[in-house]
Amino acid sequence: MHYKTVSDSNFQDLGFVPTMIIAFYRSSQKAAFLKEYEWLHTYYPDAEIIGCSSSGNIADDVPFVETTEQFPIVYFCCDMKKDAFAVHLFSEEDEIEESQLYEQVVLLSSFSSPVLETHLADFSKSEEIKKVYGAVAGAEFFREEHPSIFYNGSFYTQHMLLWSIDAQRYTLDGMSMHLFRPAGIPLEITRAEHKTLYEINNLPALDVIEEITGKIDELLIGRFGYPLFVQKHTDMEWSNAPLASIVAVNREEGSLQLYRDVYPKEYVKVGIMLSRQDQLRRLGRLYALAPRKSAALMFHCIGIAENLKMMEYLYLEEIKYHIDVSFAGFHSFGEIGPSASRKPSEDILLHNQTITVALIAEKDKV
Repeated sequence: MHYKTVSDSNFQDLGFVPTMIIAFYRSSQKAAFLKEYEWLHTYYPDAEIIGCSSSGNIADDVPFVETTEQFPIVYFCCDMKKDAFAVHLFSEEDEIEESQLYEQVVLLSSFSSPVLETHLADFSKSEEIKKVYGAVAGAEFFREEHPSIFYNGSFYTQHMLLWSIDAQRYTLDGMSMHLFRPAGIPLEITRAEHKTLYEINNLPALDVIEEITGKIDELLIGRFGYPLFVQKHTDMEWSNAPLASIVAVNREEGSLQLYRDVYPKEYVKVGIMLSRQDQLRRLGRLYALAPRKSAALMFHCIGIAENLKMMEYLYLEEIKYHIDVSFAGFHSFGEIGPSASRKPSEDILLHNQTITVALIAEKDKV
């Protein structure tokens, strides 16, 4: 399988005819991307072309993470055998027929909701679906654009795209890695509605959390600056619990708005950033997974960019140095995959504040 990351429309240097093209486009560049799509559709009529809106793009050619002066549309291209994959589009209301899918799935969603989490929980229990990696589409800060996915010339805001891959001929491996550790004792959610957390241990939620974190900096909450570990039972492995960032506070109510829905009788712990040494150690778990000659799709939370700043670029260099993959990806509003803690989880989870990496490679011929 050949693969390459293309940005700034450098398709003349591709060197092969792609059968799958995934585009990551800024919401402000929809018109430019659509024009590029028309050319690609004409030039590569047999290729499946899908896309996903981004709040910032990642590529291994120019530069690793885009700057404020440069906003390229990034394309992941490969020539996977046509009979070894399929693309499926589902609306938020659709049931997903697992029998239509291969065992391995890359999932791009234009929405984050309990519906998506229900699908992921079903995949975790499925005997047919073995691996799912992906992300929720991003949008640019301070714009009113809705996150979107793209397929067959149209943009969708309430749909999921599934790139389903035959496990007999291709491997799909990876991990969802966060850079936080759970701190303190489990705290019981005693009052919550949808994404709003009103009471913890029968006390105002904001008071309880600020007792641990200090006063929350409201400049950071809009950029996913304060994550909480959330799970249903206290005796589960806490490092496997998905993260849900605080995105708003209401000081009059003493409430917190989180990235995802939360429920009474769930439990939370505050997330504390790992040291740089521990971050690198956790990143190192990826290297043992990587097959030879693999390509990587990178799904990074928009909060990763805010929390890591320059370190995100350095970590991408570190990945490139250790496993020499071609990679493409974007900053997302939620990441999908199994947790990669000391005790890996088999559950497919919707995360926040994670780096999710999906490694794709052709299987060695026996």
